[in-house]
Amino acid sequence: ISYELKNLNDASTISTGSTMVNDSYDISNNRFGTITAEDYLINTLIKVASRNLRNMIINDITEFKKKQQ
Repeated sequence: ISYELKNLNDASTISTGSTMVNDSYDISNNRFGTITAEDYLINTLIKVASRNLRNMIINDITEFKKKQQ
């Protein structure tokens, strides 16, 4: 997942970044167990990726504001 943070005033790029998350799960003979594991994994990875992006963007904004002072 990539992002580009831009200044609203002049559309200049403040920063760019990306994050990647991955994991694995065992496929079992039980379809319900496999579907449940897959759903859990997807939800967990989405939470981790969004947390990573949030932290990077907050850091970028903080650094940008420090430079402005």
